[in-house]
Amino acid sequence: DTVSVSSTATLTIAAGVKVRFAENAQLVSNGRIIANGTSTSPVYFMGTGSNGQGEVYLNGIYSDSLTHCKFFGLENGLKVSNSSSGGVFLNNCDFVASENEGLKVTAGTITIDKCKANDNGTDGMYLYNCTATIDSSSFSGNKSSGIYAYSVNSSSKFSNSTFSENGEGTSSSPEAGIIFYNCSPAIDHCDVSDGGQYGLYGAN
Repeated sequence: DTVSVSSTATLTIAAGVKVRFAENAQLVSNGRIIANGTSTSPVYFMGTGSNGQGEVYLNGIYSDSLTHCKFFGLENGLKVSNSSSGGVFLNNCDFVASENEGLKVTAGTITIDKCKANDNGTDGMYLYNCTATIDSSSFSGNKSSGIYAYSVNSSSKFSNSTFSENGEGTSSSPEAGIIFYNCSPAIDHCDVSDGGQYGLYGAN
């Protein structure tokens, strides 16, 4: 089942709300989502079963803002293909135990601040054909990589973030804290430790 936000609408989610997903369920926004969690009363997006269930998909043309949100036990966590010039803003959000990626971005501009991506089934965050700014975030225990960046914009930057024990749960290659293909994001003051074959892996 799919719940949609129309292109002219804004869905505002208050602190403390829990959004639960059955298998194959989606929350798809063609408009705007503003989720206003707090440190003591976050917004939860979570599956209802033991396997990854459901996903949130931002596909609008307006800026989305999610603060103190926890994405737990979903199929793909949060997917973003937002074409807004204002982009998507994630602050203090956790992406944990998704069956696949914790966060998957395939277009647009995204700002990620003080977020966590832990124990996801493939990549903590998969970034493709987008501009991504990541600061003061942590990535741990993701089976393939902490960040997989493919053809991201040259102005993308990853800074002041930690990567540990990523890439230990897959037989595929490469396994690394950060993987980047066909791009050269700026990486500044990041700590990459333990994990799979490589701390940092890049190729064109």
